[in-house]
Amino acid sequence: MTQHLRIGICADVHHDLIPDGMERIKLFIDAMKMEKPDFIIHLGDFCRPYEYNKPFMDLWNSFKGPKYHVFGNHDIDGGFSDDDVIRFWNAKGRYYSFDHKGFHFIVLFGNEKRDQNMDDHGHSIDEVRGYPRSISSEQKKWLEDDIEKTELPVILCNHHGLDTDLDVENGSLKDCILIRRILERANEKAGRQKVWLSISGHWHRDFYNYYNKIHYLQINSMSYQWLGQNYGLERMESSVYEKYPWFKFVAPYNDPLWAVIELDPAGLITVRGKKSDWIGPSPRDMGAGEEFYPSVPWISDRVLTVEKP
Repeated sequence: MTQHLRIGICADVHHDLIPDGMERIKLFIDAMKMEKPDFIIHLGDFCRPYEYNKPFMDLWNSFKGPKYHVFGNHDIDGGFSDDDVIRFWNAKGRYYSFDHKGFHFIVLFGNEKRDQNMDDHGHSIDEVRGYPRSISSEQKKWLEDDIEKTELPVILCNHHGLDTDLDVENGSLKDCILIRRILERANEKAGRQKVWLSISGHWHRDFYNYYNKIHYLQINSMSYQWLGQNYGLERMESSVYEKYPWFKFVAPYNDPLWAVIELDPAGLITVRGKKSDWIGPSPRDMGAGEEFYPSVPWISDRVLTVEKP
């Protein structure tokens, strides 16, 4: 039986790239211990499996309820394998699904190369720019079969996103249009909105799209907006940048961002997001970071409705 369900969710902590990842994840976990959601989940770019990151994982694991993990593109940086990350996080796998209170959750893995390194027209791709960001035919078939097997409302969680059809380096999944059609065909076959929502991170932005009656929600980074090497600025003491040299190319949020998402069996999706401000000048003030979707230091509150037949 489908029941009212609450999720604590965060994205793109980037613990290995920032000076205060421990403080940020602690504030999230402390809040979740008060909120008592049914489970918590992060959407990738979390932490790499270095032994010295065990205290960070201990904080995450101090939440007593179920905890789920999504692979980001940066989580194997440093020469690690997918299996290294799975073991360190105690994750269920690269991609998997689970049921909770009458909802079916699907976690996708977007770090695969295109099958046989071919493009959509069957042409060989000699070089993959940036990080791989596709899902294989095997995973697509698994996705179709997994949705087919459940009668429950379906929620997808992924890192790269399925709703931004922008072929920019390190952007959304290259397969996102095809994957959306898999979801839409599942709804058409069921004769109802079987797939409700796709939740993603990666972009470090706050935005939302609605395609063919399916909601696509972007969860902003817990930590910062990436600006790039043309916008280097030291916003803190110099010692921070000696240890974290790339940190000068981001606009950090003063407070960590996260959200609580509530799912009502009647078809109501409520998002309660955290808000902060910038440390130092905003990207807009610097003339940066305004392409596609605006740079903002918050996750918006939203109320979304699933269309009923």
